Amino acid sequence: EQVLQTKPDVVIETMRGRDRAKGRADWGRLPRIPAVKNGRIHTVDEQFFVSPGPWLAKAFAAFELLVHPSPGTAPGR
Repeated sequence: EQVLQTKPDVVIETMRGRDRAKGRADWGRLPRIPAVKNGRIHTVDEQFFVSPGPWLAKAFAAFELLVHPSPGTAPGR
């Protein structure tokens, strides 16, 4: 309900042990959300975001590209 009210432009869902394509497809039931309408639903493996390690910097770089797909379009760049 809150997601419907906030109308996000991008949704990034962390997933573990679940088919990521199915996770994206599940969002298709909410076509009024701009992120769904514009194909901006992304699923990522949660282990890269919740466990500290050497891949954390790469995970955040990937996160930035999901939110701002064109290089140099991130705020402050």
